[in-house]
Amino acid sequence: GSRPGSLTCGVGGRLGAGGTTVLIDTLIARQPILDLSQRVRAYELLYRPLSGSGRIEDPDAATAHVLAGVFADVDRLDPLRGLPGYVNITHGLLLEGAVTAFPARRVGVEVLEGIPAEPEVLLAMDRLRGLGYSVAVDDFTLDSGRNALISHADIVKVDIQQVTGGELVRTVGLVKKLGSSP
Repeated sequence: GSRPGSLTCGVGGRLGAGGTTVLIDTLIARQPILDLSQRVRAYELLYRPLSGSGRIEDPDAATAHVLAGVFADVDRLDPLRGLPGYVNITHGLLLEGAVTAFPARRVGVEVLEGIPAEPEVLLAMDRLRGLGYSVAVDDFTLDSGRNALISHADIVKVDIQQVTGGELVRTVGLVKKLGSSP
């Protein structure tokens, strides 16, 4: 078995079936999302190219790789052990509803820190939630100007290594106050 933060699929190499050779040049890793009791409740799925600079040149393509690589056959392969997998989604793919091609019970959406709290974003978040998808706000901070996202999300993620204890207490208070709308 693999550890919660370990590689799940997409190791560079060659796979062949029926005389076909496919070169895999990406890495898809999973990072555990824990509850307060430190139990793994879901995984964040991360894409990294194995060649070149290692930087993600096309975030839309990266999200597409993760969706296709993990969720196209997730029930058979199940690298997520039955838990949901959250994918970082770009502004454009969020507005397009790109994740709706995949099962809501298995796919969660992470609204990245660079996505503003504009009306069309809030509508897209509500639309996905209405279809049964879980929506998370990624790397929320008090000074991000993204408070409006809170009531349109199921989960608000805070990187506890990037905030002080006081900021974390205030953030939790704000999330409880603004809550999530049904």
